[in-house]
Amino acid sequence: MDRISSDFSLEFPVRNGNGVVYNKNMDRVFTKFTLCLWMKTQSQGTVFSYAWQNRMNEIIIINIPELHLYVGGQRTPRAVISVRDGEWHHVCATWRNTDGQNKIFIDGKLEENGTGLSAGHIIEKGGVVVLGQEQDSLGGGFQDNQALVGKIVNLNLWDTILPLKEIVEMSKNCFSRKGNVLSWEQFRSGIRGAVKVHEPSLCRAP
Repeated sequence: MDRISSDFSLEFPVRNGNGVVYNKNMDRVFTKFTLCLWMKTQSQGTVFSYAWQNRMNEIIIINIPELHLYVGGQRTPRAVISVRDGEWHHVCATWRNTDGQNKIFIDGKLEENGTGLSAGHIIEKGGVVVLGQEQDSLGGGFQDNQALVGKIVNLNLWDTILPLKEIVEMSKNCFSRKGNVLSWEQFRSGIRGAVKVHEPSLCRAP
């Protein structure tokens, strides 16, 4: 398995729109995905957002007030357990467009399992990914109350649904299989504002 070390972490220290991380490497169209990361926070905020043209809520992982997944402008109806306890948590979200099946795993445990979320939707290429803020306009429109205060490590995105065994394996240590759509090392070049880089990573698996 192609693996990369989680040798750095990104810290979002203040709640404002000045500290974000950009990534414009979405170079393929896809109809299913797995998005995984490690995070540590004590506050609500936006972890990941992907916007394309005038569609601002293509993919969002948001922790306001609890953890939700957005796909194609639709949100999972049920909030997932809180991860705002100041501890490191491994978060994985999966989705497919055939029936809108969506799952959220926290620390390797399935916490959300639904269907009908943006069934038939297609995630287009060429948009903008932002870590730490929700986009109300393409690559911008940030609001302080949607900002993340916390740390992120090893965020990766695949255009397939990973097997449960791999998701559980990744939840046991701070290493990750490299995403084939977005991989963690790509985010270093997109840091803006107050975001801090910590080397080696601050991640500590439970």
